Amino acid sequence: MSFLGNKILYHFVGFGSAEDDEANFRTLCAVLESRQIGASGMASIQVTIDPSRRPQKGELLQQSITCYCDIPFEELALHVQKYGRFGVGVDRKTVSAFGARTVSYVPVVNSWPAGSAGSFFLKDLSSLLHGICEHLAPECGNKTTSRQMGQRPSDKQETVDRLEAAFTKDFLAFLKFFDADLPIEHLDYYYAEREWRKFGPFPLGIGLKEIVVPSEYVARIEERFPHFSKFVRELK
Repeated sequence: MSFLGNKILYHFVGFGSAEDDEANFRTLCAVLESRQIGASGMASIQVTIDPSRRPQKGELLQQSITCYCDIPFEELALHVQKYGRFGVGVDRKTVSAFGARTVSYVPVVNSWPAGSAGSFFLKDLSSLLHGICEHLAPECGNKTTSRQMGQRPSDKQETVDRLEAAFTKDFLAFLKFFDADLPIEHLDYYYAEREWRKFGPFPLGIGLKEIVVPSEYVARIEERFPHFSKFVRELK
C-alpha cells in the first residue's frame, strides 16, 4: 500500500452489508439524491461517552461522524471486502476545510505477555472516562452547548466544560485502537483503513470527484443520475 497521501478520500456505503450489492446500490442512490454524505440529523456535533463501552470497533465513543479512507483507488480491494463496492470519492482538501482529519491509531499487542503500551493506555483512558463522568458532571458527554469559536471561557466551570469537550470531541473521537496481532489482510486490522473522520454530513456539491460502482452497475447509475455521469468510475 502506498503511504503517499491521495488527493481523493473514499467513502463506501456498505458497512455491515458488504456483499449485498442491491442494498448498497440503493444506499448510494440515496446519498446521491440527498447530495451529501451522512444523514441530515447529523448536522450538530454529538459525542456520547459510555465508560462501559468496549472498543469492539476500535473506539471508545459514539459520535455523529462520517468516515473516509485515504487509500489509492488501485488498492481498494481489501477495503471493499468490508464496506462494499459502492461509494464516492471526495476532494481531500475540501473535506479537510470542513473539519475532516486523520484518525490517530493505537496498536494493542494482546499477545505480549506483560501487556503492551497500547493495552495499558486503553485501560488508563477507560478509567479516566469513569472519573470524568463521576466527578466532573453526571451528564458528561451529553450536554448541548453553543459558543463562538476562539472565545475565552468566562469562568472556572466553563473552563472545565471546555476541557472535557475538547478531550472527548477533539481527542477521543479521533482515536482508534487496533489489534496489532492481526495480519494486515484481516478485515479487523483497522490501521489498513487509513481512516479520516468528520463530524456531521459533507455536501457533495462542493467536493465530489468520483462515484465508484462495480462494472455491472455503471449503466444503471448513469441512467438514473445522468448529471453525475462524468464522475462515475468503474470498480472492476
